[in-house]
Amino acid sequence: MYSISGSLSDKVEKHDTKSRWRDTDVRIEGPAVAEFQKLFLRLWAQGKEKGDNHIEHNFPPLSEVGHDLVRVVASAGGKDEYSIYKAYLSAISLAQWRIWVTQAYFSPNDQFISALKDAARRGVDVRIILPGFTDSRFVLYTSRAHYTELLEAGVKLYERDDRMLHAKTAVIDGLWSTVGSSNLDYLSFVHDNEANAVIVGRDFGRQMEDLFRVDLSHARPIELEKWNRRSPWERMKERFFSLFKYWL
Repeated sequence: MYSISGSLSDKVEKHDTKSRWRDTDVRIEGPAVAEFQKLFLRLWAQGKEKGDNHIEHNFPPLSEVGHDLVRVVASAGGKDEYSIYKAYLSAISLAQWRIWVTQAYFSPNDQFISALKDAARRGVDVRIILPGFTDSRFVLYTSRAHYTELLEAGVKLYERDDRMLHAKTAVIDGLWSTVGSSNLDYLSFVHDNEANAVIVGRDFGRQMEDLFRVDLSHARPIELEKWNRRSPWERMKERFFSLFKYWL
């Protein structure tokens, strides 16, 4: 079972990244909670001489709740697992109708970009909501470095300027959804410890799509013709910061 909420502040100070916040939270109940608990204890034990991962009181009985499939997908920094990355790629490659992504930090590798472009070219409605301002200017420009090729392939891009966008979510075909800590960048896929909940179910997918539409109503579309008229200075910053995206 789950519940979902999009949190945002009512304060309206210009580009205040502390008060103007937009994030997505999900509450999970039932057997999937034990998987999150195992993940927590495994990471906790890494900082101790002796772990207590298997102490019985850490895993109280959990009743079956709800009907959707919930899976914990985690990646450990420095290991060749890339589980979240692979889950995203698989879902994108199998998408038939819609790929709707809301992402705070977007700077993936060429394979990921190609998967999005391929989906758009085969007729999938690919939409990505991204921040119009952020606490990491480096990532903002590495993200924008991909705009032209994505727009040319038919991917629809939007930016939110009214809130500090921190959500990391996706909903595909109204069935496959993910909410979690992982950004779509090298830092999350390769270097950091991250965890996402992948939820397969129509009811949750409907909630995610409704939340996406709310964000969309507050976002401005990025149009290719206008985007191509951006200044040489902006283009230079995109190219320069992209040189370091593996570490961002």
